[in-house]
Amino acid sequence: MIHRNLETVTYSTSGGLTFGGWLLQHLPSPDVTAQIASWVGIGTGVGMFVVTIYYKQKNSRLYKKALEKGYVNSPSNEE
Repeated sequence: MIHRNLETVTYSTSGGLTFGGWLLQHLPSPDVTAQIASWVGIGTGVGMFVVTIYYKQKNSRLYKKALEKGYVNSPSNEE
């Protein structure tokens, strides 16, 4: 559950910073502010992608261990 909230916040931040970079082109120094906001947004998005893959693999490993112990419940969609 915390993972889903964290994912929502980071993707929103990434999108907001990327949009902010585009919007900040109208300030006195558009090149610098746009590049900083765009790179931070892209970096946040890539970082969150890596964290999401990590937690999905962790969930898969735990599910596989539960199957080996004899549990037959399906994995939760809520993560």
